[in-house]
Amino acid sequence: MTDQQFVDLWLRRYKASTRETYKSAAYRFLFFLEETKLGQVTVDLLLDFEESLSYLGAATKIRIFRTLYLFLRPPLPCSSVPLCFLFPVSILQDDPGYLCRSLYLRCVSNTR
Repeated sequence: MTDQQFVDLWLRRYKASTRETYKSAAYRFLFFLEETKLGQVTVDLLLDFEESLSYLGAATKIRIFRTLYLFLRPPLPCSSVPLCFLFPVSILQDDPGYLCRSLYLRCVSNTR
């Protein structure tokens, strides 16, 4: 399964209107990753991604990092989500979703 197929599978659980918003943010991140696989996402890559978004407004960055948080966080509990085994191992171990949540909160606090 490719990373794009994985994103598409993840998106299926959302309503159509939400799906388009999340798809835009998730595909933007995949485009940024280029040859890097989701299982190889590191904190440094996420920080580089944040830096690459510096030209965007705060609301857009908030939307992007909220989406990435939902996408990258480990599914809990695993027993109720049979697809949890599709998550790349490093995402489960390093939890970049936590960093996405922190980046999201930083964007929100910068707008106040």
